[in-house]
Amino acid sequence: MLKAQPLNDDKTAMGEAFAHDCSLDERVKLFFKLPSRFKIPTPLGNYNPDWAVVFEDDARVYFVTETKSSNVEADPRQSENLKIKCGRKHFELSKDVVFKDMNELRLLLQPD
Repeated sequence: MLKAQPLNDDKTAMGEAFAHDCSLDERVKLFFKLPSRFKIPTPLGNYNPDWAVVFEDDARVYFVTETKSSNVEADPRQSENLKIKCGRKHFELSKDVVFKDMNELRLLLQPD
């Protein structure tokens, strides 16, 4: 079982909580933090989602775009928000990939 060491910043804490929830949920087959070299090209520059999750009995891959404590849309980083929107549009063409903004595992399987 994964054991995360506590760190102090909010984004790290949210990422640790997300990883902990994934490690305890029996529906999660595989999850991992995406490396910084994993890039989704957008017209505004490359974007790097935070996580990838695969569930048991589900062939789709879920890309989790942000696990920070604030809501993505409320974040003042307009450039980052636009890259996330581009990434979402990019993956709308695939039935095997789901691209979501959320910070809790339970929200990942909820319908949009």
